[in-house]
Amino acid sequence: MNKAIIKHLIKKDNDIVIIEIGAANGSDTAEFLSTFESVNKFKIYAIEPHPRNFNIINEHFCNNNRVHLSNAAISDKSGETDFYISVTDRNSDLLALSSSIVKPKEHLAKWPMITFDEKIKINSFSLDDFVENQQIDVVDFIWADVQGAERHMIQGGIKTLTEKTRFLYTEYSNIELYENQPNLRELQELLPDFYVVHDFVHDFSGDVLFANRRFE
Repeated sequence: MNKAIIKHLIKKDNDIVIIEIGAANGSDTAEFLSTFESVNKFKIYAIEPHPRNFNIINEHFCNNNRVHLSNAAISDKSGETDFYISVTDRNSDLLALSSSIVKPKEHLAKWPMITFDEKIKINSFSLDDFVENQQIDVVDFIWADVQGAERHMIQGGIKTLTEKTRFLYTEYSNIELYENQPNLRELQELLPDFYVVHDFVHDFSGDVLFANRRFE
């Protein structure tokens, strides 16, 4: 989704908060910073669970006071969780972009070249705990790329989503790429206070933009 469209949706020129869940290599983080460069009091919370990916974004943004970095997963509870690391090429240092806190399922058949050979333990936070710990009053936009863990994110962030979040942009799949991954209908059922602004459909899966009715 174009970041300029997001800026237009937010309709604020001051005091903007964005939470990026699953920051990967930081390319979206960089786009947000560029798009909102002129905004006073702008903060993006970039959360990335993969240790190698986090090292990359930490190298790029550790000295940027508009970025708050967290090496953790967003889940349904805080503590420690399993993390399934994906491998695309054993002979390269490619980013593990399919890695997830949720065990892969149909993903293995859809993309057999991507395997999940390693499971590690990582730190996790519920979205509600994270927002409370950071003392965030309003979240203008959540950009979520959690690889099948959408249900976990929502269940651990009901208060934040319902009471504090204006827009949520997330992935979904109509096949169960990861165990218990919600499809679009299930996401809508999990988010009764939100409505679909736009559904970006790609073959069997897509991205969806939700808006919170409470902020209209």
